[in-house]
Amino acid sequence: MCIRDRFWIVMSNAVLGGIVVLVGLNPYTVAAHFVATSALIAVATVMWQRTREGDTAPRPLVGKAVRQLMWFLTAAAVLLILVGTVVTGAGPHAGDSSEVERMPVDWETVSKLHAVLAWIVVTLTFALWFVLKAVDAPKGPLNRTRELFLILLAQGVIGYVQYFTDLPEVLVGLHMFGSAVMWIWVLRVALSLRERPEVAVDLPGPAAEASLTKA
Repeated sequence: MCIRDRFWIVMSNAVLGGIVVLVGLNPYTVAAHFVATSALIAVATVMWQRTREGDTAPRPLVGKAVRQLMWFLTAAAVLLILVGTVVTGAGPHAGDSSEVERMPVDWETVSKLHAVLAWIVVTLTFALWFVLKAVDAPKGPLNRTRELFLILLAQGVIGYVQYFTDLPEVLVGLHMFGSAVMWIWVLRVALSLRERPEVAVDLPGPAAEASLTKA
């Protein structure tokens, strides 16, 4: 991704943030802002990972079937985030006052859909860890997948507690923070499935230096 693309992602967040305030935290603009923020988080995560790698072409550390499973996991995580914004938009904390119109969907139904997607993501994460363990994958992907699994479990606990305690604002905010952390780790797992080794630079040895000196 070029610098221009990153610039427009940042600017879209700034513009959406201003619109969100102007319209009194309308749930549709809040949802759009959260999605744009997730895109910004993805760019930041990839950029951070690139600073820790070389400049060679990426080389996969696992087979095609494992990478395809990772794509399913990533897609499920994206759906989980999108449905999560609808849950918030339809819930009692969608705006800055009770006068803000909520999204016209049944909150109970969309919350249950959100929970189903969450369990799908958890299941895919465990399946990915199991497959990585079976194929004797490097420690990096295994560690990142295990960390993601633990993050998902913690996020699930927060989600169920807030559901059964009438959505206290503190837990809603914590759950949204957990969503961002979950998305970062999904990307970290995906990025850990390939490597970019440092470019090897051949330096002249003592014999070569001596011959150059004589010449």
